[in-house]
Amino acid sequence: MASPCPLTTQFSGQLRLLARRPELIPSAIEEQLRFVSPIQNICRTTRVDYPVGGAVIPAGSLVLLAWGAANRDPRQHDEPDVFRADRNPTGLLEFGSGIHLCPGTQLARMEGHAVLREIVTNIDRIDVVEPPAWTTNANLRGPTRLRVAVTARASR
Repeated sequence: MASPCPLTTQFSGQLRLLARRPELIPSAIEEQLRFVSPIQNICRTTRVDYPVGGAVIPAGSLVLLAWGAANRDPRQHDEPDVFRADRNPTGLLEFGSGIHLCPGTQLARMEGHAVLREIVTNIDRIDVVEPPAWTTNANLRGPTRLRVAVTARASR
């Protein structure tokens, strides 16, 4: 939830949209995972020869899967560099799949939903005070420091 992208002034209209339409929170969680993929890359070893675009990756080869780049692929996502809370992206792999599915997937989504619901209920505006400091890990991406100024929503 520390990812600054969906709720900062750059996409402040999305915060207002979620406040008006909280039913979009689950799709906003998925969009946040697409927009700033926490897992950027992962390596796998091929078990069989695998044809790709006129070439063959031999069995036993180490391949790098660039999930972060795939989540910004314009062939898969219209306007991939724009955060849209109502996009509801599908086919994302940030939690893995099959036998590699993260056992905490549902917990992470539930936590994200609870936090985002509280944010859109109680916060009118979030401004990034200074550019975030990001991890230097090539595989995992996220801010290590994020200073923000928060404006509370007026009491109703």
